Amino acid sequence: NSEALLSLLNVAAPQTFVGQEPTVGDYLIASAQQIELQFADQPTFRARALAEVGNGLINLGRFQDAQKVLLRALTNAHQAKLSPESTFQLMRLLADTMDPPSELALALTWSDKINALLDRAPSSAGINALSTISNTLSKHAERPHLQANLSRMDSLIGVLALNVSDRENLLRQRGKISMRQHQFIQAMRYFSESAAAQQAHGAALSAMRVA
Repeated sequence: NSEALLSLLNVAAPQTFVGQEPTVGDYLIASAQQIELQFADQPTFRARALAEVGNGLINLGRFQDAQKVLLRALTNAHQAKLSPESTFQLMRLLADTMDPPSELALALTWSDKINALLDRAPSSAGINALSTISNTLSKHAERPHLQANLSRMDSLIGVLALNVSDRENLLRQRGKISMRQHQFIQAMRYFSESAAAQQAHGAALSAMRVA
């Protein structure tokens, strides 16, 4: 969240920017480096703090920088044995950083990892992560893998209770995927359901999500 993100800015060593006018992105990257140095024995904190930094970099459009930070966050999450839900949330953020034409192999690798974790811990957060990485794959028309993911999502939706945020994200991602597959009527249905979820539960969603 924004408060946690602002507090992380204080971690960056001031001497790093002596005589410079750093951007917010520069501060976030410096914060990530200091987090790993100053909290080397606290993998749980590192994972969560780096997730905040990565999310901030995504919002700034610095996707490659965000990807590096989030990959480190996932390494720390593994060391700290974070819950599957926390790991899925990190995976979803990571999926947002990938550019399929140049990073298709990376996207496929993480799609497989999301599916593997879903095998062990099916959850609303897992479907959220799977829908996001599937949207990423759809940009490259990776049909066999994508269709397998879509089928899995459809099977899990019937047996899992999705929270408001995860359901809205799923509907929005499915709308984008349908658009890329030229299934425009289906896309309109997904987007309409997403808009309805936002209207009904806007207070539970971030302002940036609704926008």
